[in-house]
Amino acid sequence: MQEQMINTEEIDRPLADFPVNIWEDPLISFSCLDPDSESNEEKVSSLKETVREMLMASSKEGPIENIKFIDTLCRLGVSYHFEGEIFSQLETMFSCHGFMQMMMIRDNEFDLYTVSLVFQVFRQFGYKLVV
Repeated sequence: MQEQMINTEEIDRPLADFPVNIWEDPLISFSCLDPDSESNEEKVSSLKETVREMLMASSKEGPIENIKFIDTLCRLGVSYHFEGEIFSQLETMFSCHGFMQMMMIRDNEFDLYTVSLVFQVFRQFGYKLVV
């Protein structure tokens, strides 16, 4: 009998009075057919060209700087956009006899990080360096 009395009684619960959301939700209005997406594509292609120019400039600075830049692109997850350029630069370095002589670990010219980075980048793109 008490159960019926509890159910019939009205329970007074306080209402939450939350303020209006002042933050916009950009995903609510997102559309693939949005005209802004064309401007985003233009921005992306412009940024790709800028990074491509930076990649080519790093190859002129030296092989170690070039490999560090390639590693940075890989770590950022955007190296697939520049695979052709990366493969051609690594092929040029790999086939160059002077580069292999430079990479010999003599006189502590390079620190362990640099040597390991060179090995990692070449291995990541399918080249096998032998000491």
